[in-house]
Parts: sequence; C-alpha cells; structure tokens
Amino acid sequence: MKVLALSFLLACSIKMTKADTSPEFAAILNEEDRVQVLQLINIACYDRWCESRYDFKFKSFYCDENSSSCRLRFKIMDRGFIPGKYSEKYATCVFKEIKSAEQIISDGKLAPGFLRDLDKCMTLTLEK
Repeated sequence: MKVLALSFLLACSIKMTKADTSPEFAAILNEEDRVQVLQLINIACYDRWCESRYDFKFKSFYCDENSSSCRLRFKIMDRGFIPGKYSEKYATCVFKEIKSAEQIISDGKLAPGFLRDLDKCMTLTLEK
C-alpha cells in the first residue's frame, strides 16, 4: 500500500450511542472503560493508520462475556487520489478469548496483545 504524503491530517473520531450499551457486557468492561478504550484506539489510529488516505470513525466497542469476545465497529472512508471523491465502508474487528478488562486496557494504555491484534485487524481490513 502506498502512503500518500498530504499536508492535512485525516481525523479519527469516536461516536458512542446508548444503543451500544448492554448490561450483559458489563462484566468485562464498564461504560467508563469502554469510552477510554475507544479514546485509546483513536490515539493509536493517529500513530498508525490515519497517516494515509483513510479516515476512520470508530463507532462502538463492546464485549460479550458469554463468548469471551469484543467487537470494534468502525467506518473507513477512502479518500483515494481524486480530491472531493471518496468511498466508505463499515467494518468490524473481533477480538477473541477476552476474559478480562486487563487484556484490553492496562495502566491507562491499550494492552500490548490487544494492540497487536488491533494492528492485524486494521491491516487486513485496509488490504481488502
């Protein structure tokens, strides 16, 4: 993938809605943790994926204790190489074998294993 050097910064943003909350997910992450995870993913975006022609809107992050998995839902806008023209798609990263909040967030940072899995998912998503 070629990276286009542009003089503007592509923004990653967070949007959480009440529809994203569910009591059965509370055992792994509480609402405050979920918001913090989305904020940390947004920061990671600037360091990793937002430096290209893509703009990301992170919509929700929630975990299901029953399946020991978490889902990150987001929108990717591909600005391409033609000014004013872009395409967009929704994508979801699924993180499996998540049994505790410490596997996601630790000491105010994304846990190394979670960040590694996030990098893999974003790379595969952008290659599609």
